[in-house]
Amino acid sequence: MSLEAEKSVIGSLLVNDGAIAKVSSMLSPEMFTNEFLGKTYFEIKRGFDNNERVDSITLTSRLTDSVHTTADVENELGEIVSHTGYESESVEIYAQMIVREYRARKATDVINRIEFNGNDV
Repeated sequence: MSLEAEKSVIGSLLVNDGAIAKVSSMLSPEMFTNEFLGKTYFEIKRGFDNNERVDSITLTSRLTDSVHTTADVENELGEIVSHTGYESESVEIYAQMIVREYRARKATDVINRIEFNGNDV
């Protein structure tokens, strides 16, 4: 479910310039489970914070690296926009889902790091 919510948030941000203002205070890039989507969110948020226009062309140039070619980035962004079932008005709901799942992952990490010793009880 997280991946679909992540794609829906990014899709909403790409088609609705005002959507980033709704989620920028609640989301951070590390909350995304998909590295590419996290980087994409980082670039969109950075543009928002610096009052820069961010679109698929600027994102493609910023996201192209040794792992992701220009064609890879263009294809991924195009697929997110065209095939993700989302309504840009629901971006906050999807963002809240990402936050909940991130918190659950962090809680699980903490629990897994705790070593219980029966003698300590």
